[in-house]
Amino acid sequence: MLAEDSLLAAFQGPPASPRWLDSEDVQKLIAVTPSGNVPADVARTRIQEVLDNIGGLMNQVDSLVDAKAQALLASHQRVRTASRDKRISYDVIPHRPPDLLAVFQFLPTA
Repeated sequence: MLAEDSLLAAFQGPPASPRWLDSEDVQKLIAVTPSGNVPADVARTRIQEVLDNIGGLMNQVDSLVDAKAQALLASHQRVRTASRDKRISYDVIPHRPPDLLAVFQFLPTA
């Protein structure tokens, strides 16, 4: 069987030395209502900084993907254990490299 999943990850600070947010903080961040847009040239510069540092950032994303794969496998194993079905075995193999679907920039307002 083939299944797909997604992962929303976020960091704070400069892309060269990011501070990764935990899943609770990421959920809070995406619930925030935008108050406006930054000028296009500022947005391009900030997004380019992220893209210029994508190699280092993707190393952390790989770690997050591995953790999610292990959690998914553990979840399937719990269901099989609870149902006492021993005939099926599962393995979760993450796709490498993970697909980066979007880069968004959130800036605090004063």
